[in-house]
Amino acid sequence: MKPPDQPPKPKLVDTSNNLLSSYSEAKAKDKLVRYHLDRLISFRDDSSDELPTEDIANLVKAGKPFYKLRGNYLFGLCGTLSLLLEDNLITEPALVGKVKQFIKHEFNVTKGKYTVKEEIDMMNQILAEVIVYLETKR
Repeated sequence: MKPPDQPPKPKLVDTSNNLLSSYSEAKAKDKLVRYHLDRLISFRDDSSDELPTEDIANLVKAGKPFYKLRGNYLFGLCGTLSLLLEDNLITEPALVGKVKQFIKHEFNVTKGKYTVKEEIDMMNQILAEVIVYLETKR
C-alpha cells in the first residue's frame, strides 16, 4: 500500500552564507569598519528596549520579533563585539576592556532568568560607546 501524499516541506532559507559572504566581502574590500558599524546601528535601532509583561513568544508570533531582551539578540551582539576585537578594530585599551567585560558579563538570559532594565541599559551603553568609536575610524 502506498503512503498518503504529504505536502512538501517548506524550504528553509539559510542566511548564514549571506552574512558570511557579506563579512568576507567587507574584509576583502577593507570595509570592515562600515560592516560592523552598520550591524551595531541595526542592533541599536531595530530592536525595542521594551520589557513586555506578556509572553515574548506571543509577541513574536504577532510579528514583533525584535526585542533586546531576547537571548538571540544578546548572543548576536556579543558575537559582533567579539569580531570587532578579533579584527583589531577596537584598539583603545579602555574600550577594549569595557567590551571584554560586557562579553563576559553573566546576563540573566544565560541563567534562564528574565532580562532586566539595567541589562538593557548596559547593552545600550556599550552600543553607544562602540558606535561613536567606530564612527571616528570610518
